[in-house]
Amino acid sequence: MASVRCALLGAVLAFVSLSGCERFAPGSGFKEAAVSSDVENAGIVGGTFVDREDPLYNVMTKILFSHDDGTYGLCSGTLVHPRFVLTAAHCLIDHVDGPVDPSSVQLASGQALSIEGVHVHPKYDPSQRFNRYDIALIEVTAPSALKFAILGKSGETPSKGSKTFVAGYGRTSYDTADRLPRLKKLEAEVMQTDFSDSEQLIFNGADTGTCFGDSGGPFYEQNGSTIRVFSVLSREAPGNKNCVGMDLQTKTSAVWPWFTQAFKGELTARAKVKRKVPREPGL
Repeated sequence: MASVRCALLGAVLAFVSLSGCERFAPGSGFKEAAVSSDVENAGIVGGTFVDREDPLYNVMTKILFSHDDGTYGLCSGTLVHPRFVLTAAHCLIDHVDGPVDPSSVQLASGQALSIEGVHVHPKYDPSQRFNRYDIALIEVTAPSALKFAILGKSGETPSKGSKTFVAGYGRTSYDTADRLPRLKKLEAEVMQTDFSDSEQLIFNGADTGTCFGDSGGPFYEQNGSTIRVFSVLSREAPGNKNCVGMDLQTKTSAVWPWFTQAFKGELTARAKVKRKVPREPGL
């Protein structure tokens, strides 16, 4: 397994160092799913389904957003505060006009959540090739007896010896669009904590990984009923394909001051507009 990880890491680094003259469409490598109106995508490649007794079940949510043509997109998110769901910025951005209208977004989880607004990290720039700071918050109103995960703070890393996982509602294979979005999780580990100033590299296995619809899902550790989130899925690592191998994820520790502002109610709402052009899977 170690040799596989090393080989994959070498391939990623080689790709990054040699790709300077190649151009990608905005959002290239993203794992948001563009799906039909009956939402035919579900689960992580490999891994296990999450049952209702797992504490993860009640803190994660499907994020559905509508397009003008009647289709929907699917991402994943995690409730990390009584008022906020954590996800990827590219799930909530119209690549032309900015953040989407909250009325075009729906949440489906084990807890009743109503959307009040969306907040995309101010350093996220969808026009940039590698789209760093790909992280966002959906502001919600929710019941008082709420269950939620906690965030890894600045400088925090998974506990020594603890198991870490990725999770989401994405496809269960690259070529198959499953009919019902069911939550899955997969054991994973950090390969490189400083891939960029805001990102870390996560290894999901040689034959397993995240897929379309898992964008915005967490990399986390679980101790008893406590779930601690350390990063959010942004996109496949350069050179990876077919939903297996490694991902790039935005670290919660890299944006901790922004979280603090949000939790204190100090974020200024950005303009809210409807998504105009649906994106295909992987774009």
